Amino acid sequence: MEHDRLVVVDSGVSTAAENIVVDRAWLAGHGQDGRDNLLRFYRSYPGVWLGAHQFAEREVRLDYCRRQALPVVRRLTGGGAVYVDEQQFGWTLIVPRDPEAGSEEFAQLHRRAAQAVAAALAGLGVESVFNGSNDLEVAGRKLASCFAAFHGDSALVHGTLLMDVDIDRALHALRVPTEKLSADGLAGARQRLTTLAEQCPTVPSIKRIKRALAAAFVDAFGLSPRKATKSVYGILRAPYGKEDREGTAVT
Repeated sequence: MEHDRLVVVDSGVSTAAENIVVDRAWLAGHGQDGRDNLLRFYRSYPGVWLGAHQFAEREVRLDYCRRQALPVVRRLTGGGAVYVDEQQFGWTLIVPRDPEAGSEEFAQLHRRAAQAVAAALAGLGVESVFNGSNDLEVAGRKLASCFAAFHGDSALVHGTLLMDVDIDRALHALRVPTEKLSADGLAGARQRLTTLAEQCPTVPSIKRIKRALAAAFVDAFGLSPRKATKSVYGILRAPYGKEDREGTAVT
């Protein structure tokens, strides 16, 4: 592996579990097999991503998710539970850890990735601010999320960008106070979120979003982008077994 070489790929739309499994498999290969750095773009069919250290029963309405056939799967990263669907544009970056960063390594990684997303959004005409936790906001309203984790000598950062949002389904899937499920509650929760559809007079194309994010990550992390080869697509599309998918599943 060349430490500055970055494979950039769009793996399309997959289930919430499959996207987590692909990240986990590439992350393991990155550390053990010298696999290239990866920037992967994707979207997910409806589901819930649970933080690595969360208890599903406390964070998710599991009965609702079962009735709606919404898979609940555990991320590699910490942070809160999030509802995902095709209206959210996802990205994952896998790179070597920084041996010189010391005790601030995690915070620096997280901040650098969030600032890269903010730079990409600025290139799309949207000014956002990283709130220091997991979200990028526009005037106090969440537009994107960013989470990070380490595995051996490798680092993974991933997140989602709200192109649009199904607030009703999201709040029913996540365990929020019941009063938020009222008409007023839904409206209030919706006001705490914003989307590219709201922020841009003309919604950017997926191609333009990918180009902006790729350029920002390349600049922020000092990487050299490469097109994905057939072997890369082979790994991403590998027929992961039931045990791989169930290894991330909570329900």
